[in-house]
Amino acid sequence: MPGSVTSSSSSVFPDRALGLLNGCWGNVIMRSFLDYAARRPWNNGKKLIRHLKDSGMTLKAKNRLFLITGCQRSGTTLLNLILDSHPEITGIDEMEANVSDLQSWLTDVRYHPCFTLKLPAACHDVQAIKRLAPNLKVIWCVRDPRDVVLSMASLMLPISASKKLAWVNYSQGARREIINCFPVLNSSARSRLLPYVKQYMEIEQLPPEAQNKEHSIFTGALCWEIKNIIPATFTAAGIEYLVVHYEKLICEPKQTLKEILRFMELDWHDDVLMHHRLHRGISIGNTDNTAAINHKNMGKWVTGLSVEQLSIVRSICKGTAKQYHYDL
Repeated sequence: MPGSVTSSSSSVFPDRALGLLNGCWGNVIMRSFLDYAARRPWNNGKKLIRHLKDSGMTLKAKNRLFLITGCQRSGTTLLNLILDSHPEITGIDEMEANVSDLQSWLTDVRYHPCFTLKLPAACHDVQAIKRLAPNLKVIWCVRDPRDVVLSMASLMLPISASKKLAWVNYSQGARREIINCFPVLNSSARSRLLPYVKQYMEIEQLPPEAQNKEHSIFTGALCWEIKNIIPATFTAAGIEYLVVHYEKLICEPKQTLKEILRFMELDWHDDVLMHHRLHRGISIGNTDNTAAINHKNMGKWVTGLSVEQLSIVRSICKGTAKQYHYDL
């Protein structure tokens, strides 16, 4: 784990929450955490999710909805592009998720028989989407946490004309995901992760110039861990889901896509192996839409993470990673 961190006057988290975390876990701590999360300006989330929660509506859907979600940097964009290449699937990216289109997606014949909605930032709100589409199915994308964390720390986003910030440190990146997703975990998971959350809150108090690469790796690893526990809540909520491993999609694309299409109750179509010929441009996260499925982003952690950084990822993610068949 990163070395010890100290507090600063420029605290991002309230002192009261930190004080509560020093004591025993209880409802008052969770309320403090939730109250803080609600005050964050970047916690508004997607307009789509806000609308679902506020309206409580359920549309009479003619088209089947498949939510592609999971931890960011796990292949959700690639999978959405691939499935959008199938003649019976319309893929909708998170950047296209407008409230005014909700009814048309579920009822318009142009989206028949089904569509995918790629929203990695909505995995904590799956039940809100299910209220809209009771027959919702989820495709959960997972990837080796070492590659995910390295990608989070390497993807640089422009925040001004002259400054860039890594996704893991971006206000709507890992920070938002941790705040949004931690409260939906069951009490056992929250208690287990509490020491890491406390350390994360201490890191967040540091001024940007005092935060180092190990702090970023810690934040990314915690984000991966928290998000990949969420599918455990789907079964209890009656939500059917399929786990798709990024590495299997890359190494065995035809077999993996056949499994996905069976889950979607659709026949095979060769176009899903030709997404790079059917799409143009660059998608969110710098995904090249014209690039064929390739191995270039697999195993970058081998040279990209130090021994200390690998130890951080292992200490936080080892148990959950093993459940997904990753040996850290």
